[in-house]
Amino acid sequence: MSAIGGDAAIAVDVDQDARVMREEESFGASETSPLLPTSEVVDEEPELNDNLNKPWLGSPEFDAKPWWRRPNVWYLIPPTALFTFAVGGSVVPKINLVLSIVCRDYFADQKAKDPTFTYLPVIFGEENDQCRIPQVQSNAAQILLYVNLISGFLSALVSPRLGDLSDRYGRMPLMSLCVAGTLISEVFVTFIAAYPDHASVNWLLVAAFVDGLCGSFTLALSLVHSYGADWKVLDVFLAVLVLHGIYLFTLFFLIPESLSKERQNIARTKHLAKPQEGDANFQRNFLRELHPYNIFKPLAILWPKPSPSQSSPEKRALFRKLRKNLVLIAAIDTLMFGVGLGTVQIIILYAEYVFGWGNYESSVFISVVNGGRVITLLVILPGITRLIRGPTRGNQVNSGSDWLDISLIRLAIFIDLLGYIGYAVSKTGGIFTLSALVASIGGIGPPSLQSSLTKHVPPSQTGRILGAMGLLHALARVVSPVIFNGIYSVTVGTFTQAVFVCLASVFGLAAFLSWFIIPNVHLPESLPSSPSEAEDNTTIDA
Repeated sequence: MSAIGGDAAIAVDVDQDARVMREEESFGASETSPLLPTSEVVDEEPELNDNLNKPWLGSPEFDAKPWWRRPNVWYLIPPTALFTFAVGGSVVPKINLVLSIVCRDYFADQKAKDPTFTYLPVIFGEENDQCRIPQVQSNAAQILLYVNLISGFLSALVSPRLGDLSDRYGRMPLMSLCVAGTLISEVFVTFIAAYPDHASVNWLLVAAFVDGLCGSFTLALSLVHSYGADWKVLDVFLAVLVLHGIYLFTLFFLIPESLSKERQNIARTKHLAKPQEGDANFQRNFLRELHPYNIFKPLAILWPKPSPSQSSPEKRALFRKLRKNLVLIAAIDTLMFGVGLGTVQIIILYAEYVFGWGNYESSVFISVVNGGRVITLLVILPGITRLIRGPTRGNQVNSGSDWLDISLIRLAIFIDLLGYIGYAVSKTGGIFTLSALVASIGGIGPPSLQSSLTKHVPPSQTGRILGAMGLLHALARVVSPVIFNGIYSVTVGTFTQAVFVCLASVFGLAAFLSWFIIPNVHLPESLPSSPSEAEDNTTIDA
């Protein structure tokens, strides 16, 4: 679903606290360490470590509260389920709304150019066979491309900063901000659905701007269910507004904050102690953050360097293998994420154009495919893992990717490759749906990749490496729709399935890269105590 639950609630046990203490001594990191690396090393850091970098062993603030006001990950599940229902329920109607508006505008333009031109009126929320033409499909794909480009670019800029702010001001306010952005963006979509005869499709670009500016929720990609097949178009978006509103209200007013005031204040104190935060020139700081070097600097965790104490030939060889694995796994994960994100809208557009599907057929397709993905993730993947590895005993240590991890990654890529080849050669809607079900089994890939990636680093570095992957995912959200929507808009009507041929080629590249992953390679537990020893933290001013 998303990484919300992991950030929102903190579970503490004695073994974990002891592990945190040991890591604190080796790494100089604590619960208040931000998810992404700081931009410079502070001279006063050693003085602050004694007071601020102590391990988090629970807070009396939580102990004094009643049980129902203490943070718990289970509190997030019901409202997050509502959120995913809202997202999934609006996907197909939103695409068809764009198609209808683009179709109306296209025929209106043709009428303006040629007064003798006649066409059937476009009825919103109904089947419009006259809109199933290449020109309308191409224009709709371009509009969806612009929407994803705006939202994805802003999300890539904002998401790492919001993750950093959540360490200082708590999880709930930042999560509420993201949901508020989604809610406001849906207000614009609902306005378009309520007044389709007068509203411009450009309002969707405004909605994408607001959604991206607040971080967006790119992790909620699995569409759990698709409602609204028999609903009116406006009813769908009104229901989505209500569900988003319930989610926002629950996050902001009902779910307890997982980060105590004490830890928030400590994080703010550390942040204010850094020289760059004391600079009064806000514009200079803002431009520094926008410098390409600083935008991509979180990716430095994927290229670790040995410290002076780790300069032996054996250690250097180990770090070379480690860098190779981290880059390969991150690249494969980004490719698979980009394909999954960039094809959701294209698959619906393609199926409705080639097979003549409407809201009902598209909604059933989404529900069936994601039902298969849920079964894969909840039954098949855990079953395979438990059958081969057996029950988990004790705390897991970082040991790199084992043969099972690598085998699951290769299997997932191969299954996805078969699914997208099936998309390209399908002549009927049934074969197309069967290909989608095959591709849904490839859903074992992303969790296997994420798990494998975190096994390469100690627990104290997990947040940083997942933050780096969050940045890559946000960038994929920008690049992927540009490429695939562009291909579809150019080839629709001539070689419409060309986009699926290109997507299958991407999986072929991922399959090739997967054979270079080296098993049982991981970052040593004894890391450099200073970030400056591990990576170049020089900040470039804009």
